Amino acid sequence: MTVIDRRSGLTSSDDDGLDGRTNAAKHYRNAVQALTVEVGNNPSPTQTMLIKRAAALSVWSEECERRYLNGDEIAATPMLDAASELRQLFQQLGIGPGNTKPAATHAGYLGNR
Repeated sequence: MTVIDRRSGLTSSDDDGLDGRTNAAKHYRNAVQALTVEVGNNPSPTQTMLIKRAAALSVWSEECERRYLNGDEIAATPMLDAASELRQLFQQLGIGPGNTKPAATHAGYLGNR
């Protein structure tokens, strides 16, 4: 099912056009679900974009790591770039090591004023 966010014009789809039978697609869906829970189960359109990017980078990084551990040569620079980008995405989402509290919500902000 495709949903259009009227505020942003962004669309989100349950399947994102992926062949759900692949391991990568399953891992991507699981990562999106886990990150969505970490931001409070109701991500904004911007958070949804960041979550999807983080999930895709995570799947790509893990595939590169698997290839490396199986003895294949991989370029280090893209892996380091992906790790840095993931760290920044997690920071923008307010999740990850060092973030023991969930990302701020609008209601929480108003309650603290």
